Amino acid sequence: MVVYADGSTVGSVGGGALEGACRSKADALLGGATTLSLLHSQYTTISAGDGGMGCGGSASMLLQLCDQTMLPLLEKLQREYRNRLRPMLLTVLPRDNEPSRFLLLDSTNTSDIPTDLRMEITRKERRAPFLLDYQGQEILVEPLVAPGTVHLAGAGHVA
Repeated sequence: MVVYADGSTVGSVGGGALEGACRSKADALLGGATTLSLLHSQYTTISAGDGGMGCGGSASMLLQLCDQTMLPLLEKLQREYRNRLRPMLLTVLPRDNEPSRFLLLDSTNTSDIPTDLRMEITRKERRAPFLLDYQGQEILVEPLVAPGTVHLAGAGHVA
C-alpha cells in the first residue's frame, strides 16, 4: 500500500483496523524525522470483527518513507507485473540503524543483484514471499505473480 502526503492511497493491506493503523504510522513517517517503522498487529476473530475485518490473525508491516528516487524502480516493477513477467521485489531489511534498501529482480537481469544471490532466489521457485539470509543480511523476497483464473460452478454460498 502506498500512502501519499495528501492522504490518498494506492493498494491495501487488508482493510479495517490494520489498514487504519498503517495509515496512522505512515502519517507519522511523513511528518517526522524517522524514515522506517515496524508495525506488529495481532487480532482474534472477535477483535478483528470489532475492527471491521472478517477474520483474525497476525501481521507485521514494514513501513518506509520513499522519495522520488524510488519511482523508476516502482514503475519498472509495475510494468513487469502488468506484463506478467514475474518480477520480485527484494527488501534488504535494516540492521544497525541503516535504512532498508529495495532491489528489483526483473526479466532483464540488468539489476545490481549479485549473481549468486540471483541464483539462490530463482532456485527456490516460490510464489509466496520468503525471508533469505544472504551474507549475514536478511532479505525479504516478494515474488509478484499475476493471479490465475478461477471458474466457479453454481451460484450458492459454497461456490
